[in-house]
Amino acid sequence: MRRRSTLSESEQDQQRAFLRSIQETPEDDAPRLVYADWLDDHGDAERADFIRTQCRLEAMPRDAPGRSALRMREADLLRRHRSEWLGPWDSRSNEAVFRRGFLDAFHVGTNFGVGLSSLAPALSPYHDLTRTFAFQANRLAESLVPLLAGALPCLKRVACENCFRGNALVESMAAWPSCGLSELVVRRCEVGSAGVSRLAQAPWLASLRLLDLRDNLVGHDALTSLLLRPQLRGLESLAITAGREFTGRALVALLSNHLVALRRLRMQRPPLVGVGFGDQGAIDDDGLSLLIRSPALVRFSSLELLSQHVGDAGVQALAASPHARGLTTLNLRDNRIGDAGLAAVAGSPHLANLTCLDLSAAIGQGLFTLDGVRRLADSPFLSNLATLRLTVAPGSSDGAAEPFLHAGRLPKLRDLVLNVSLMTNVGLVERFRARGVELTTHYAGD
Repeated sequence: MRRRSTLSESEQDQQRAFLRSIQETPEDDAPRLVYADWLDDHGDAERADFIRTQCRLEAMPRDAPGRSALRMREADLLRRHRSEWLGPWDSRSNEAVFRRGFLDAFHVGTNFGVGLSSLAPALSPYHDLTRTFAFQANRLAESLVPLLAGALPCLKRVACENCFRGNALVESMAAWPSCGLSELVVRRCEVGSAGVSRLAQAPWLASLRLLDLRDNLVGHDALTSLLLRPQLRGLESLAITAGREFTGRALVALLSNHLVALRRLRMQRPPLVGVGFGDQGAIDDDGLSLLIRSPALVRFSSLELLSQHVGDAGVQALAASPHARGLTTLNLRDNRIGDAGLAAVAGSPHLANLTCLDLSAAIGQGLFTLDGVRRLADSPFLSNLATLRLTVAPGSSDGAAEPFLHAGRLPKLRDLVLNVSLMTNVGLVERFRARGVELTTHYAGD
């Protein structure tokens, strides 16, 4: 097998031409398969085999004969060649996902850290078609992010979570030339107003379809200025941390006049109180009612309002609104919702498309009784629900799981998070598994 470094100059030119062809039509298998033939002719038969194998797997139905054998071949090729194909990026800390023969997603782990000098030249040859590049609590992010846009022509998603010097990160991203970036996640990276103000000037904003800036300390004015940029009118998914200034009226105005393509919204309170950011969420029952009356809600598939001031009245108004009929995800975690709100959800034909419902709460907030849980389990409208998260009052927790075990109730339920005691309900998890439901007592997500 011949490595790239052993190819002649003319062969390297040919290889670059093949890769450009693949980059220009990334969803077409034909250029990949032509390149595989070229690799066969130039001493790299196993790399060629890997490309063909993954292309065949991508096109195969999951139950197709021969799929298992191809999966085994794919795993064997990766086991023997992953280190070579990743070069200096190979590490147990990192996660690499190959698709149709090329590295598709790459996640740099917390403990990964080799010298930048050995990584920078390796970006292009080892990441020809990488679409996702992510950093998790890694100090290399600040040095490597400036290189990504120029070195990765197929880059579509960048994610930085729990990284350092967030303002420097977003400022370096803002300096990228125009590119096709469609998803940007910069979460819990200490980004402030200065960084977001610079991000608002990025030349590639118009291509963004997803923006996640949660758990940073961005002031209201800087955040609003960014969201008012006309280049973001195509944004479809937004996740932000917003203080008490971000009222229901302000949200409706933003959705109706500026973010006119938005279909998924996640809004939560600031991670820290004080320092001028407010100590409470801003969306109360009146604010939610304003949103419900807005035609903007009709296009929504996901609405997540965490740690706000929503109570039973707001949930009742939402459940009664035909504007909510497109929702598949409703997340009102850590609000002030009780049995009346739960009953409204259970009895709403407008929420029949929900597949994910989160009404869990911190202890002391809207806790549900056993009667409320039974009403939800008996709902004739929530037949599509696959994920459910609830918090019940301590006195009701022992019997709260039983209603969901009855045949015919919530028939598509697969993931149930409920604060029941497994110590006093021996075998409960196995009973749910027999029904095809995974029962957990604590949600470890975000």
